[in-house]
Formats: sequence, C-alpha cells, structure tokens
Amino acid sequence: MIDELRCPKCNSAIEENAIYCPHCGSKFSKHGNKPRKSIIIAVVLVIIILLVWAVLSSRLVMIPSVVGKTREDAAALLKEKGVHVEFVTELTNNVEENIVYKQSFSGLHLPNSNIEPITLYVSEGIAVECPVVEGLTEQQAIQALESVGLKHSITRQYTTDLEKGVVFRQNQKGTVKSGSVVALSISKGIGQIVADQIGKNPQQAIDELSANGFNVVVHEYADGADIFSESQTIIGQDKTGIQPLGETITLEANRPSLQIPSIDITTNSINGVDVEIALKNISDKEIKYVDFEISFYNPFGEPARCEISGENTYSARYVGPLYPNESQQIVSTRPVIYNPNVAAWRPTSITVTFTDNTTQELTSSQFWHTDEYVGDGTFY
Repeated sequence: MIDELRCPKCNSAIEENAIYCPHCGSKFSKHGNKPRKSIIIAVVLVIIILLVWAVLSSRLVMIPSVVGKTREDAAALLKEKGVHVEFVTELTNNVEENIVYKQSFSGLHLPNSNIEPITLYVSEGIAVECPVVEGLTEQQAIQALESVGLKHSITRQYTTDLEKGVVFRQNQKGTVKSGSVVALSISKGIGQIVADQIGKNPQQAIDELSANGFNVVVHEYADGADIFSESQTIIGQDKTGIQPLGETITLEANRPSLQIPSIDITTNSINGVDVEIALKNISDKEIKYVDFEISFYNPFGEPARCEISGENTYSARYVGPLYPNESQQIVSTRPVIYNPNVAAWRPTSITVTFTDNTTQELTSSQFWHTDEYVGDGTFY
C-alpha cells in the first residue's frame, strides 16, 4: 500500500495533486512532494555505492608502509602481498644503513594495477664529510677521521720530501659513509728514487746507483774477470721506487750462453762471399742447435745485396752437440752471397737451443765478444 499524502499543517489526508487542503485551507506548493522523492533517490544511491564498495573491497590489496624496516623485512612483507619491489640505495643524513626511509606507494590498490612495482628507498648509511688529512701528522689525521666516525688503515713508504710520520696520500675525500675505512699513506722518512736499470750496462748501473747513495750488488760477472763485458746488460732488479739512502740494491746481469771469438769473411774470384764463424759455449748446459743470421753491408753502411738472390742476409743452423767451454768453427761449404762490395757485416740474431729444449734469444748487443772479434764496430 502506497503511503497517503497528508497536509503538512493539519496532517489530514489530501489528494496527490491537491493545491488546497480541504480541511484547513492551507495552500500547497506545486512541488511540495519533491523533497521526499529526492531523499528516496539519495538513499538508493548510497545503497548502490555500498554494494559496489563491498564488491571491490573483496579484491583490493592493502600495501602497508614499510618505512623504518630493514630492506629484507620490507621485501618479505611486500612479497606476501604479491607486489614487485625495486630498490634505490643512497647515503642519508640520519637513517642507519639498510633501513627503508621512503617508499613510492602505500594504501589500497588493485592487484596488477599500474602502480607496480613499488620502489623502496634504502639507506646506504649516514653520510659524513671526510676531512682532508694530507700534510698532517699520523696522530692528527687519525683524530680528525675518528671525530666524524671514520676508520683508517695505514701503509708506510719513503718519500723524497716529507719527514717521517706525515700523511702524503688518502684514498677518500668528500662525502663518504660513516664508518668507512680511509686508507692513509704515511712517510717513512726522506729517501731517494731508485731508477730502473734494466737494459743498462752493469758498470753504468753501479755508477748511477752509487752516486745516488745506494749500495749495489750485481750477480753474474764474466768468468775470471774483474770488470763486466761491454755487451752485458742488466736483466733483473730487486727494488725500485723510493728507497732510503744506504739501501742495498741487487741487480742481475745477463749471461749470454754463446761467445763469438771471430767471424771471417772472404771473397773468392767470382765475387762469392765465404763465411767462417767461431762459436764457444760459455754456458753450463749442452747446446743442441745454434740458428744465426748475418747481414752484409757495403763501405757506405748500405745493405750489400746478393747479385743472384737480391738478399743481404745469410741464415744457417749449426747442429751440435756443443758442450760447455767447447769451441767450434763453422765454415760455409759454398758462397753465401755474391757481391764484390762487401765491406762489413754483423750478426743480427742468434737463437741457441739447448738439449733440454730451452732456448735463448740473443741480439747483436748481447753477444759476448772478445778482443779477437773481426768486424766494423760502428755496426754494434
């Protein structure tokens, strides 16, 4: 049954479209019944909204705030909600390391909506300004670092201009994480640079290092000699960089395995050049092969080329054995090149192969020549 309309003044029943109350004569507004209809419509809309909310709320996911939690705990909590997480780490002013201090979203959302993934901002540690301690004493530097929550490690070495105990290098400056280790390099005292002597003549190396205040020891002197061969070079050095004055520097000089007492070159009547080479094994091992190459030159230092082959070199192999301290003459069985203008020559390379199949590569500057060597010294 539909509710009757009543006069708002006397509460008597009236017709729906009445303009006057037949009982008290009160005049009605033309739309006097509209407010009641509006209330009914509003109630219906609220009911609809509540129904929609009930349906959606069964699907919504609440993303909790994880600020203040550790990275691991925050990730585990959000993983339970089926949310993908990304991390951004950076130094902060007051948040401890590994603690989440901000997140990109929290609250209700639908799964698989466009707010995923959620970014968590994690503290890498508390930022501090690392003091510059270069030029300070060791104790001053340590105190300065510890005053801002930094640790230190120390290495020591000699310098050319700083007294003992002065910091001359640090590996970190500017903004760093509290508790970081700053590596300090501290002077052990004033020293001198030890120059690299590799490739120099032993006597030259001794003179140079001695003049700079170092003691020098060189291994591998020539047999029975009190001076070094001019063709020997330094191939090893135990100390470089800056060392204290008076330090002992140990050098190793090369010890060529082969000596060339002589090379004889003769030209026959048809301009053929014959070669006779003397070899001596001055090593302590048995030599299996000697592979060598000799280059020929005219009086002007230009290559003297063979009139037949066009080459100015002669390559050959001596087949041993050649025992320690044994000498051997190698004579070409035929002319090696044809050129009447050969005036000088030099061995350009020699490879010695020992019976244990180890080898030694020699160049012309390494040959241990004797006073009997025949040749133009300008080519060496």
